[in-house]
Amino acid sequence: MICLRIMHGFIAGALITFAASTFAGGPLVVCYQLATKYPGAGNVSLNYDQGTLGSRTKEQADALVTEAVSLWTNVATSTVMLSRGPDLSVDVTSSNYLAYLYNFSDGLNPVIYDTDGSIIDSMFGVGAKNSVLGFAGSAWNNNGTQCEYKEGRAVINGYISVSDTTMKVVLAHETGHLIGLDHTQLDNSQGLVNSNYPLMYPIAYRGLTSLHEDDTAAVSALYPTATVASVYGQLTGVFTQANGTPIRGANIWAKDINTNKVFSSVSDYLSQNTGYFKFILLPGIYTLHAEAIHTGFTSGSSVGPYSETSSDLSFQPPLYNNGVAIAPMVFGGGAPTQLVIATGCASSAIFKMDGTGSVGGNCGADNLSPTLPTGLSATPVSSAQINLSWVASTDNVGVTSYKVFRGGTLVGSPATTSFNDTGLTASTSYSYTLAACDAANNCSAQSNPVSAMTMPTTTSSNLALASVGAVASASSVTDSSYPASAVNNNQRTGAPWGNGGGWRDGTSNTYPDWVQINFNGTKTVDRVVIYTLQDNLTNPIEPTDTLTFSAWGVTDFTVQGWDGSTWITLATVNGNNLVKRTVSFAAFTTNRIRVNITGALSGHSRITEIEAWGK
Repeated sequence: MICLRIMHGFIAGALITFAASTFAGGPLVVCYQLATKYPGAGNVSLNYDQGTLGSRTKEQADALVTEAVSLWTNVATSTVMLSRGPDLSVDVTSSNYLAYLYNFSDGLNPVIYDTDGSIIDSMFGVGAKNSVLGFAGSAWNNNGTQCEYKEGRAVINGYISVSDTTMKVVLAHETGHLIGLDHTQLDNSQGLVNSNYPLMYPIAYRGLTSLHEDDTAAVSALYPTATVASVYGQLTGVFTQANGTPIRGANIWAKDINTNKVFSSVSDYLSQNTGYFKFILLPGIYTLHAEAIHTGFTSGSSVGPYSETSSDLSFQPPLYNNGVAIAPMVFGGGAPTQLVIATGCASSAIFKMDGTGSVGGNCGADNLSPTLPTGLSATPVSSAQINLSWVASTDNVGVTSYKVFRGGTLVGSPATTSFNDTGLTASTSYSYTLAACDAANNCSAQSNPVSAMTMPTTTSSNLALASVGAVASASSVTDSSYPASAVNNNQRTGAPWGNGGGWRDGTSNTYPDWVQINFNGTKTVDRVVIYTLQDNLTNPIEPTDTLTFSAWGVTDFTVQGWDGSTWITLATVNGNNLVKRTVSFAAFTTNRIRVNITGALSGHSRITEIEAWGK
């Protein structure tokens, strides 16, 4: 027996009303309690129309079809393969469409471009072209024990003006029906924004030319690869009333509590009268939910095998009472049961309408530990603090925290890959190890230890700051935008350059240039830090000890101290390429220091800050 269902219009702003029997969140047709599909891997060769699609040329329409069907054939966990065969020999119109739409033995799977909507009007009544964007389905063969699709066809409406993105979504949606996928009801009730509703939602909301995770799972369940178990786990169950009576036609959905990814099914979608549902799920921790199907989703927009008409089971007690839908419910009630799914495992649930139930299967509790943390490093930043960082660990469900041990004692449990250990003793060595943990408190072994020593206690301070009474002067300045006072204002980046961010001399390509700091009294210094202009002067960063320059910086200079009668050279630097250059020397007592510059890039001496450390 050969049968045809032209199923499911995909609509823009309205619901169409032609008959179809459907199965949501999974197969479109169930026969002998088995999902109907194309034989074998699911290879279907499509035959494109010769005509145009509204304002789009044939070439433009063909390209959109090819891009749309590739969304399904590019799913790594599905074997379905949609290819382009020979194009139809004619432009299919309202005058000849019957020969192509209802011919199930010509070996063709036509994709028909209804350029003016006349085919849709002819089939569904005048004016249907104003709301129906397309429809698709496949004929199947029933041999008495199973059903297999034989040929498919899709009709796409070119009368309604839509964007290329919407047209791709329409084409992909209708192709999904052609290969045997039904509608799903995942929307804002599950926390999704309109643009991220699944592609197989009955209304054309999706704004992304990609598959939602529910679409990917649905096609992978219908046409699975041999490796699907290496990506997904399985959850099966039954949805019943409190007394165990099966509930048919409810929307069942699962949500990962960490990623918020959602997947859908419909209770009793195999028409077994058991309330059965089935998911394939990515690894994670899930909560399980149930709700009623929307009353508008009937006929060609139906969701599940029991929403064909408004009198079907999806809209009757116990899911609807006097036309009012039940409140959405969660497995476990006020303390939702968390279902752990790992790749290759199979979990089961008895989900009762009062929220009670039980869990079985071989997934069980999460008992896998995260991977061992690597890359642990420890950096002393002061006499009382050491900063730790490391590479993130991985877990079958998800890493939730790390345990930091100092000398074997737990000192912190950060959720990120860094930790600052404070309150330490100066000049003291500390050893650290690290373990990664998940939500089930499975923890890895501790990492290899690393050690670091805190800095010594020091009373040294920056004596060059204007805020402590020091005064800066220079041999020359370009103008008031580059004042000498910019070198001791405690701002090292040079921002904003050209507006008080740093000093630049006024004698281009003439050296030496100098900038001088007069202290607030006689001081003893043993270290000077010179900050020169960094290359990225429009978006500078706080200079580090390793930051280099190649465009503007000071390359050659001496640090000098005044002994009361002459300048004494304390240190000499040649060939400098560091933005932050630290110069240390024997302690020297003076009331002023000078940086004498004998070489710089791009014609001018440029300094953003000078620090003089001592006491």
